[in-house]
Amino acid sequence: MTRVVITGLGCVSALGRGAAATWSALTHGRSGIAWTRVEGADPTLFVEAPIGQVREEDCGEPQGLADAKSFKTLDRFCRLAVIASAEALADGAFNEAHYDPDDVAIIFGSSTGGLTSLEDSYFRIYGQRVGRVHPMTVPRFMGSGAASVVSLTFGFSGPAWCISSACASSSHAISEAAYLIKAGRAKAVLAGGSEASITYGHTLAWQRLGALAKDACRPFSINRSGMALAEGAAALVLEDYEAARKRGAVIYGEVTGAGYSSDAYHLTQPKTEGAAKAIRQALKSSGLPSDTRFLISTHGTGTELNDVSEAAALRSVFADRLDDHVAIATKSSHGHLLGGTGALELVVGLLALKEGLAPQVCNFKGPDPACPLPLAVGAPRPIKKVALLSNSFAFGGLNSVLVVSPV
Repeated sequence: MTRVVITGLGCVSALGRGAAATWSALTHGRSGIAWTRVEGADPTLFVEAPIGQVREEDCGEPQGLADAKSFKTLDRFCRLAVIASAEALADGAFNEAHYDPDDVAIIFGSSTGGLTSLEDSYFRIYGQRVGRVHPMTVPRFMGSGAASVVSLTFGFSGPAWCISSACASSSHAISEAAYLIKAGRAKAVLAGGSEASITYGHTLAWQRLGALAKDACRPFSINRSGMALAEGAAALVLEDYEAARKRGAVIYGEVTGAGYSSDAYHLTQPKTEGAAKAIRQALKSSGLPSDTRFLISTHGTGTELNDVSEAAALRSVFADRLDDHVAIATKSSHGHLLGGTGALELVVGLLALKEGLAPQVCNFKGPDPACPLPLAVGAPRPIKKVALLSNSFAFGGLNSVLVVSPV
């Protein structure tokens, strides 16, 4: 049976550019979320909220990129995807693998695609009543843009597409990447997610939904008030285990399980049973012993309904053994990247396994009796001999759970 492993990691978010910067921020309890004024093209229109925004100095083209001029013309979500991909490929020493480009696939997830370009063009048309837009507007806002741009940038000519399943997009992308290798349709896959939708219209929509925090994101804590909208990207290199081993690649973990489900319930309200079903499927497909200890990377949005539902789902699956595990909720640090969040949280979880340390939940004010979880709070918690369980639960009841085991 084909075994699929992860050999390269890359990311960029409000915590910084690169896995090292991200891990340093997490272990020092730093948050990249700040109270931010998000303006429209007309600066008299604005909304204020806690936002996890990527610093401009972290958005430059990767060193050695062949066409820097073209990079600057891309929508922001595509630029972030290229930045994360370049790091993942370098981290995995992928050039030394000498794969045929036709054997390398690309699967990226995004919830909103090129929303910045779309809102800019709408302002020109409907706000300024200008009868023309930039000629590259259509390719800039395509949801599949990240997959196309990564393919063009790095010359991979295998299967390439984008998955859009709201906040589960990049988690679905990674699990589908593993299935692609197992099916023999690719020998390696660059998978991940990217999001850059900190626009006036989009932020206002989330505020009107009542989902944004009033001050800070504090998952599973008492007095939590909502999520922090964020942007960023993460990418992972997946390969066949035997090929990775033969070339001496560093292996972060093996993708051993995946679970999908749909709540078939409500567009915005989660259903505990749907999340629990995806968790059980992932655990069953992993084949791991029932007494395996996990680092649980929660979806942990900081909203009232989601946190209670997720805690109940975990308790229903693990029952009294839940407290044997350790749970983290890193959206309190990097914010909610929507379609890119599952990939970033998987990168963080793999770094935690590598370093033997579970990063703490930021802004925690005390446990909520409605969602009792074995959270790492106050300080990073040492962990050893654990596997990774990573949850992604999206609007519309779209659930994706990944299990990654140490090798």
